Amino acid sequence: MIIDIHRDLVKFYSKVQESSKNKRENEHHIKDIVYVAIDKLVADAVTIHQAILTLCDGGWTHIAPILLRTMMEYIANCLAIINNKFPEYMAFKYCCHSSFQILKDNAFPEYMRRNAKETIEQWINMLKDKGVKQKAVQYIESGKPFRFWFEPDETGVSAIIDKYIGGDSKFVYSGLSISTHAEYLGLSLFKDNPDDLTIKPIVNPRKAKSSLYISCRWLLELLFIQNDYENLGHDFEYNQFLERILAFKNEVKV
Repeated sequence: MIIDIHRDLVKFYSKVQESSKNKRENEHHIKDIVYVAIDKLVADAVTIHQAILTLCDGGWTHIAPILLRTMMEYIANCLAIINNKFPEYMAFKYCCHSSFQILKDNAFPEYMRRNAKETIEQWINMLKDKGVKQKAVQYIESGKPFRFWFEPDETGVSAIIDKYIGGDSKFVYSGLSISTHAEYLGLSLFKDNPDDLTIKPIVNPRKAKSSLYISCRWLLELLFIQNDYENLGHDFEYNQFLERILAFKNEVKV
């Protein structure tokens, strides 16, 4: 059952993170700030993965696409970091973006802007490469931040997904965005009966299965990205999970 895969993936996540932690302690295989960024990205994605199951069990399956889209954005953020010539610099931009926005916006109280500055300085001090540290300082001193943290290195989430994953991933992301942007179809997309306008929890067994399938597929993709980038050695387990997930493809309507 897809719910078994859903739960097994959470266990797989724990195993991947343990491998990453051990390798970092023994080999220091990636820079500290890159490790922190990936660790946070994947943990947040797993949190969403579990929340989607809770929504489906509670009769709120039609809310799931909003979270599924966010999960794809975690994947895009991870890809933007690890595929850049300077992953440490991109991880810095990712980690400090919110603080950078607060620092440069006079609408925020002085104490919040002061705390933001201190936070940014802490991120800068985590950088090991002198060239990257200088690049980071120049970035903060350059003026106001871009709308998206990865600009101008990347142009947008959809473009990142299409560039590094390809296939129908861009189409899936665009479809999920319909719900996120409160369009007319919006929350009807993941209802078994799209015309049902009740504000109460409703049972959507077909779309619930689709939601769990998509969640499993994209979480596995993110775990594979981490496994591949850090060379953690979980390729065989990834392929096993992929076979299990794809076996359900004909049973779900995505």
